[in-house]
Amino acid sequence: MTEIIANPKREQALALVKRVQEFVAARISKHDGIPPFAIALAGRDPRSGEVIDPPVDVFMPPPEGLNFDDSSQRAIYFDMIRAGTLGLDAYAVIFVSEVWMLKVSTHGKSQEEASAEVNSWIGRVHENPARVEQLMVSLETVEGDRMLTMAPILRAEGQPPALGEWAPLEHYPESEGNAVGLLPHAPFVRPDAKA
Repeated sequence: MTEIIANPKREQALALVKRVQEFVAARISKHDGIPPFAIALAGRDPRSGEVIDPPVDVFMPPPEGLNFDDSSQRAIYFDMIRAGTLGLDAYAVIFVSEVWMLKVSTHGKSQEEASAEVNSWIGRVHENPARVEQLMVSLETVEGDRMLTMAPILRAEGQPPALGEWAPLEHYPESEGNAVGLLPHAPFVRPDAKA
């Protein structure tokens, strides 16, 4: 993440990330999973058009019955978030989801070989015995700041799940996918956007 300069709205967004991390850490031990959701920091009332300062938190859950395992339904949800953040003139958006990560050893492998191994598991990471279950909390601001933190979900036989330590993902600003570019009015251009 780029260095963040003092800015009250940024400070509010970073504080919200911390509150969300605390909320999901407390909730995961009581539930067997955290459904995906987004929170926008709304800067404008969509009905009246009046500016809201400081921005307010707007919860943006997925529609009831959405199958998050279906890529087309997942894409619809992300498009709904983008439309919502645009209509709210959102300063920032936070997205939360459980994800499976795949640890791939790059020792003795070229970048192409490691990428090919990862790509061979796309859509089936949950079947890989080396998978790691994570909870992610991402943040994007209209200034183009992007941050992703992840915590491993720890499961032990007969115990409720818990979260490990939160850690930033170092290369998130260069990443791409459905959950990236959720603020269409921000200067960030999605890597997969067509010119």
